[in-house]
Amino acid sequence: MLEIIKPGTNFDFVGKNKLFVSLSAILVMISFICLLVIGLNFGIDFSGGTEIHLKFDRQVTMEQIRDIVEKSGYTKANILSVGSEQNEYVIRVAEFASIKDADAHKIKEMITSKFGNDKIKKFKFSGEAGDKFEVKFTEEIDVANFKEFLKSNGIDCIEIKKEGKTTEYQYLVILAGISKKIQEAIEKEIKGIKVEIIGVDAVGPQVGKDLRTSGLLAAIYSLVAITIYVTF
Repeated sequence: MLEIIKPGTNFDFVGKNKLFVSLSAILVMISFICLLVIGLNFGIDFSGGTEIHLKFDRQVTMEQIRDIVEKSGYTKANILSVGSEQNEYVIRVAEFASIKDADAHKIKEMITSKFGNDKIKKFKFSGEAGDKFEVKFTEEIDVANFKEFLKSNGIDCIEIKKEGKTTEYQYLVILAGISKKIQEAIEKEIKGIKVEIIGVDAVGPQVGKDLRTSGLLAAIYSLVAITIYVTF
């Protein structure tokens, strides 16, 4: 068997402890400086934003995708290729909702004017949840008509789901949002291409911040525990 270290070899680690302690301290300091200057490349779960997994019916280059995404207004997008066939990409953008609180307020007023204030029990929108809002009515409504009403007023609605108990008339309205905007932009710029949305993952900034804090604390606790163990 191949022996990398020959029998009888003696390394005087203890005798040169000052050298190795100094070397370790220097490496640790360099690591801290790199963290402060360069920072960490947090994933979507920790930084907040939207991750969109797209699949194309033919090969496209990353440069093509990046150019179209930047033209759509997402200048800080991170684009990753999936596989080696150049027809699947994951696009990460910092934005997590395409509508703001002011837009949601206008949508609420529009729905109220249509159905009447007495028929709207609740309207809930949170930017951290992504491009969707909840509406609770006092009576059952026709989902198809509601969807058509939203679209006729410029609200690009993908799906409306009934939620809650069967006796409640609560509906979740899912809007086209960022993923649809990027999909349509690509299909417009690259003639004849078909784009399929495989998956969309959106994380709000507060959730991302909480996960980031928890992750860093877990890493610190682990390092302290390892240090105590090694000391003993």
